[in-house]
Amino acid sequence: MPRYDWEDDYPNSYEEACSFIKSSHEAIAITEGTQPFLIIDINDSWIELCGYPREELIVISFRFMQGALTSSIILDQIISHVSQSLPFETTIINYKKSGIPFQNLLRIKPLRTVENSPATHFFATLRELHPV
Repeated sequence: MPRYDWEDDYPNSYEEACSFIKSSHEAIAITEGTQPFLIIDINDSWIELCGYPREELIVISFRFMQGALTSSIILDQIISHVSQSLPFETTIINYKKSGIPFQNLLRIKPLRTVENSPATHFFATLRELHPV
């Protein structure tokens, strides 16, 4: 299983993530652990980065952030990893609510109740690298 040096910096379970998301200055989203990976929660930093209000996002998937410059190859890699409950890091072009594309460093970590069990949820951080 791939291992990233940043994994230990983030929570391991849904309960830990719910607490972590409130105090973090990183843009964070928590999703369900199965497709279509619906959004369960986002923090204020995520709202500030992406421009979407919380009410528009809860219980929808991330498709709304995709556009013409979003790589379908990278999307397939993301789905492949999360479908296997594996962590993943990539850069991808996403879109803000304003329609402005930005290059995003995306880190996804599965959240589990027991080590090596299937993910119950996913914890994702977004970092804008630069506008496109």
